[in-house]
Amino acid sequence: DRSRAAPVDTTPSATSHEFKTLLNQPLRDARDEFVKHYVKSCYLSNDFNATQAARACGMSRESFHRFLRKYDIRKDDLHNRN
Repeated sequence: DRSRAAPVDTTPSATSHEFKTLLNQPLRDARDEFVKHYVKSCYLSNDFNATQAARACGMSRESFHRFLRKYDIRKDDLHNRN
């Protein structure tokens, strides 16, 4: 169900500056940075519940966990920053 889009971080630092930075990278690197930020945002906005975050992102729980591992996104690291 793709009707539930993941929330987007619209803080100034997460919009114009990061977008301009992405534009100065090769497509593969920019895509990886975007996906990392997207997955991290989804994970945070769903209170670190991977099943709910995966659903909000429109992917399987297994795929979501694969992205968490690929981008080394850890609940403890994110939780300590907030």
